[in-house]
Amino acid sequence: MIQRKKASHVRPVNKPISLSKAKLKTGIETPSSHRLFAWCLHCSLLAVSSAAIANSDDTSNANIDRYQGADYMHYKPRTLYDMLEKIPGANSVLVAMRGAQQSRGFGSAGDQILINSKRVVGKENDLSKELNNIKAQDVDYIELIRGTKSGLDVQSKGLIVNVVLKKNIDSSTLYSLGLIKSSDMDAKPRGSLFYSSGDEAFKYRVGFEYIANPSHISWDDQYMSPQNIETDHYFRERRNWYQDAELSLKLDFTLSPTTQLQLNTSYKKIFVDADISDTHIDLANRTQRKELVTYDWHRDAWEISGDLSHRIDNNDDIKVLFISNRQDSDDFIWREQLHDNLQTSLMYRLPRLYTSSENVLRTTWKHRLDKTQLIDLGAELAINQHQDDIQFIKPVETLYHSTETNDIKENRYEAFVNYNVSVSSQLNVLSSLIYEYSTLDVDTRYQLLSESTSHAQSQTSRSFSYLKPRLNVRYDWDDTLQSRFNYERTVSQLNLNDFVPEFNRDESRLEQTNPNLKPEVRDELSFTVEKKWHKSDGSVSVTPYYHKITDLITEIPLVEYSGDGNVDGAKEHGVKFESNARLVAFGLDNTLVSASYTWRKSNVEHPFQNKEMAIERLSEDEWNFKLNQNDILPGLSFSLTLAKKGPYAFSRFYYVGIHQSDMTAEAFIDYQFSNSMKLRLSGNQLLKRKTNYQRTRFDGIYTDSQMTRYEHRQYQREPRVSLILSGSF
Repeated sequence: MIQRKKASHVRPVNKPISLSKAKLKTGIETPSSHRLFAWCLHCSLLAVSSAAIANSDDTSNANIDRYQGADYMHYKPRTLYDMLEKIPGANSVLVAMRGAQQSRGFGSAGDQILINSKRVVGKENDLSKELNNIKAQDVDYIELIRGTKSGLDVQSKGLIVNVVLKKNIDSSTLYSLGLIKSSDMDAKPRGSLFYSSGDEAFKYRVGFEYIANPSHISWDDQYMSPQNIETDHYFRERRNWYQDAELSLKLDFTLSPTTQLQLNTSYKKIFVDADISDTHIDLANRTQRKELVTYDWHRDAWEISGDLSHRIDNNDDIKVLFISNRQDSDDFIWREQLHDNLQTSLMYRLPRLYTSSENVLRTTWKHRLDKTQLIDLGAELAINQHQDDIQFIKPVETLYHSTETNDIKENRYEAFVNYNVSVSSQLNVLSSLIYEYSTLDVDTRYQLLSESTSHAQSQTSRSFSYLKPRLNVRYDWDDTLQSRFNYERTVSQLNLNDFVPEFNRDESRLEQTNPNLKPEVRDELSFTVEKKWHKSDGSVSVTPYYHKITDLITEIPLVEYSGDGNVDGAKEHGVKFESNARLVAFGLDNTLVSASYTWRKSNVEHPFQNKEMAIERLSEDEWNFKLNQNDILPGLSFSLTLAKKGPYAFSRFYYVGIHQSDMTAEAFIDYQFSNSMKLRLSGNQLLKRKTNYQRTRFDGIYTDSQMTRYEHRQYQREPRVSLILSGSF
């Protein structure tokens, strides 16, 4: 069994309520009472913590478990990702990372896996790629940090994994080559090649990766009259190929014993080609109609990112993070009717050109007041732009050609202060205060060519300001039992695409956007109790939580139809259970399991029905389970992941419905030929990722019109299988 080494005193070196009535929101408001309470709490915390320090000489910053990289080499891991899958807590973070959404800018949040106590700053060249491109032999040790800890690049959400690499690495090449296939679609190759080398002062990695992912999706729709008589049947199939080719380069400089510089750059070409066949059987009129939809998307993306860190003295560090990226897209969709003679006639075309860019600069100064206190101050500037030109062209008897151009720019400014204090060997407190100010400008121009020509133009300019406090308290009862209290105000980021009309393929129209859409604000409270088992290197935790939500983003009525908008007075509460362990007690030292279950309840005054209901598109429960079995036979390993989300309700202007999904499954089998070569057979969507939609449609807004039909949609994705040979030399 692998021995875990305790490192709770290790210091990193050179690292730097009653429900209020809901209402539609169009103005800009920030509750002053919340600000005053947060500021008083913050100041009180500083005063109390400072008083406690007078009686504390302990230097413990967190509860840290350390795993030596050499202890895992008997598993013959190829990459850092392979190694993390063998560690119980780290494996749970990998599972959670897969469902995380990427946000603009850096912020204090971020991926809960660090490399040399630093966050991975890239967006295109993100953390998942970094974990798969670091050779396992280059890992010195891995730390699992439970709860708060001073000096980290991100704030903990419960567990942070910090991977420390060796200062000197050997030159090496990582490669992979294989095939991927889905149902009756042709197999396509995929592969990668990465070379890394360097010494203590300079390291570099250069690589190329080609990815191909097929998707075979089918829909089966049945429409029923109010008298439950089937009237229409639709069968749709989509065959989709996603392909991208990426060149990347990483440079790591140690400019001096106190200064490090890291640079990353990448260039990627993306292609999406898809065909949808749509067969409509009109049972009432005994007719059949076939249509074809074609997607042809091309995108070019480049990115430059990096970080510069400098230790001024034993108590002061400064760090600068930056990122600059751009994506240029040329998307084209067209729909045709297929006639009996196999000739086609064009129904509409939908060309779209758009460009997105992001430029972010973040600076941080960390100052150690004494051996128990650390304060860091900083600021961040983020500039995001999105330019979009979308056309809708219908070759009817009278030409219909609409063009909408949107120029969207967001500037966001953030100033922050974090204060960490080790009150005692058992108690650690981290408090933060962030001020965020942003401006959002949307310039829209519209032109319609039909029997006559019409033009319209609108410009909106808005600003938002938020004060975001955060308080994290960690208490270690002993080496195996820890409790954590967290309070945080979070502010969502608006998707700039929300201000661009979305094409509704079912209705063949561009949907209306909401120029008054605002970010969603949550005051989040949680309390976690975690128990560790030293013998199995595992743990179990329970986390009850409560969220008070301001400006909930949900579907609301607009001038025409409906779209995203804001509603006040929402709440969400629930409990999350997490567990991971090596099954040593059952004599299965090589078996690792990770599981989580979340139960939740929510309520909001529904913007259509004007009564309290659960938040739409939010499941009441969800769970996932992952099993890793190593050395079933010499060199043979297996992994299985299962997940399921509960049903949820949804609605739009014309309909209400229920969404249900079946359990999903993915798995892989590895065979290790040698220390440097592995063959993996993997499968995704093994249970076809089936979902069901039950909708009731109306002839107008569903709260004040007649029901016209029932709709039942069954949706599934065919399994996707790949066979990949990977290795190193």
